[in-house]
Amino acid sequence: MKMSKVCYYIGVILSMLVGIWHFFVPRMFNWYYYIPNQYGNLIVGIDWTNYFFSLCLAGISFILLLWHKKVFDGNKEAFFFSAFWYLYGQTV
Repeated sequence: MKMSKVCYYIGVILSMLVGIWHFFVPRMFNWYYYIPNQYGNLIVGIDWTNYFFSLCLAGISFILLLWHKKVFDGNKEAFFFSAFWYLYGQTV
């Protein structure tokens, strides 16, 4: 198996696992302990931001895992989608 395929699978699977793990991060690290109870809107904002970040990270990684043949067969859309995901991950 080529090294590029191994790196692709490792990267996509790790991204997906981090996305799934991130659903549980607020409870694991007790994020809300530091926020007073009267700031309910802040807690809701943090929850939704974390939820959609986790959903995007896990979901797009899962799509890239399903599209592995398209990416390595030279499909332009799949390749650019995976390249965008890689570049986006570098900025976060």
